[in-house]
Amino acid sequence: MKKFLSFNQLFPMGLFTLTAIFILTTSWDRYQFHPLKPVTVELLPTFSLNHSQVNIVAKALSSDESKQNFGHDLISRGIQPLQLSIQNNTPNEYSLCPSSVDLPHVKASKVAFKVTKSTIPRGIAYKIASFFFWPFMIPSTIDSIRVLSHHHHLKKDFKAKSLKDEVVAPYSTFHRVLFVPREGFEETFKVTLIDLDTLEPTEFNTTVFNTTVS
Repeated sequence: MKKFLSFNQLFPMGLFTLTAIFILTTSWDRYQFHPLKPVTVELLPTFSLNHSQVNIVAKALSSDESKQNFGHDLISRGIQPLQLSIQNNTPNEYSLCPSSVDLPHVKASKVAFKVTKSTIPRGIAYKIASFFFWPFMIPSTIDSIRVLSHHHHLKKDFKAKSLKDEVVAPYSTFHRVLFVPREGFEETFKVTLIDLDTLEPTEFNTTVFNTTVS
């Protein structure tokens, strides 16, 4: 005669199965910070007191470089990360902001949402499942907490690396990223720096030396 497992025996097994599935399907939510790699530094000239100039180099990051710097392929999500490396070889301070670059841009917070919104279908599935089988409430709650935590760290990291309202200090090299919509990306554009002493703007015609946009 066949013996059937009781509810008390089946319940722990069911919870274990749900937990295992949850861990396997949400492992990507453990966000790790990735330092911004100065990929264009080799193209910048070395400092020299005999040269009073500002050098700007722009690089369109590839999908692999996007993963290395941000942990995600932003290009597949419609965002072209554009890294700007600015070498100020003068004693002057310059003002720089996202609007200094003659290209459309997306805020870091919106880029972070483009990444985390991929978890929405999974969250909905957990909530529907928990409506019919209440133990799913456990992974559903944990998943929501982990997604919020992942989004917070992602947004913080993107903001730290993105171009903001800031000052290019004298005799310094400056690396920042501008998040450009792929449909608005162009290989040639202008960067305008404003001298904080004279308030005079200087335009730099800039060409991306490596592009991933077809």
